[in-house]
Amino acid sequence: MRVIIIEDEKKAADLLSQMLLGIDDSIEVIEKCADLPTGVKSIKKNKPDIVFLDVELPVYSGLQLLDFFDEDDISFEIIFTTASNQHAIRAFEMSAIDYILKPINEEKLRNAVQKFLKQKNLSSTKNISVLKQNLETNALKKIVVPVVNGFEILSLSDIVYLKAEGSYTKIFLANHNSLTVSKT
Repeated sequence: MRVIIIEDEKKAADLLSQMLLGIDDSIEVIEKCADLPTGVKSIKKNKPDIVFLDVELPVYSGLQLLDFFDEDDISFEIIFTTASNQHAIRAFEMSAIDYILKPINEEKLRNAVQKFLKQKNLSSTKNISVLKQNLETNALKKIVVPVVNGFEILSLSDIVYLKAEGSYTKIFLANHNSLTVSKT
């Protein structure tokens, strides 16, 4: 598995690289880039499987990464690594594999890599088309909600109604299923 790390803090990039190599010896860290333009060049040159991407970078935000690529050029997956959770919804709108908060927990990193490996065999064409739809319009079409084992991405058109239950919300879906989330 070929990896590029885009992280402006050298110590954080080195630590992430060491952690990845400790998780799976088939992981090859191709390059560590300190800013988005360098990362974009490296991605286009090296064709990684995964890009570990910090959101807060000098000049450009990590959230702008896909602005530098055509849909046909996106053959990699993204795992965000950042100190702030305020960008999580935007990251999942970009069809990111995962969003890991710093300081990075080794178990969460391992789970993100395993999540990538599970999805590797699935076609990412569907994710890319969802990504393009979400980026092309200002209208929100999907929502990310926290569930017991991570996050669930729901189309707004699938939601029938919401019911508040104390510090939880029950989401009723058009397919007659429901989800309980720990958000008011």
